[in-house]
Amino acid sequence: MTCNRVGLVFAALTCGFVAARGAAAQSRFPVSVDVGAGVAVSNGGTYAARDAAALDALVAYPVRQTPAGGTLVAGVTLGAQTPIDHDCDVLVAAGICAPRFPVFYSAGALLGVQHGSARTASVRFMVGPVYYIAEAGGGAPGVRGLLDVATPPRRHTALVASLRHSALPSFRGEAVGISSFTLGVRIQ
Repeated sequence: MTCNRVGLVFAALTCGFVAARGAAAQSRFPVSVDVGAGVAVSNGGTYAARDAAALDALVAYPVRQTPAGGTLVAGVTLGAQTPIDHDCDVLVAAGICAPRFPVFYSAGALLGVQHGSARTASVRFMVGPVYYIAEAGGGAPGVRGLLDVATPPRRHTALVASLRHSALPSFRGEAVGISSFTLGVRIQ
């Protein structure tokens, strides 16, 4: 009789675990990869050519459900920003142009919350540390925040619009900010 009770308890626990896992899989987001291209603008520092092209990628993983009904997500981000042109529109001295804003490459880790579901449109906010490396030399730590909106996925692919801002408190002794708007795809 004890074997039957243990078997029934084990069966009930197994069925409960499988049902809970299935429900969690429906409400959670799968791992996603976002890739986008767009425009960026910088502020701070003494630079010319502040308009830039931007490329960004993000791999995000759902960590757990939040009490408010969202999903806690963690991710790794890579990016690049390069000035579009270099007109001498900022003079630092008589006849001397300001240097163009550097080409930057970045990598970082982000944590945030995503609302929606794996089958519907979603909104995601993330923030975290990012390290920037300038093509001409030098680098600086910073912090990046992002807000993105994704369409409902079709065949595991969604369209994504993303707004990002990064603050570098001390790049070559100056505070610098980079804001970008990208459009891209999310594969999940």
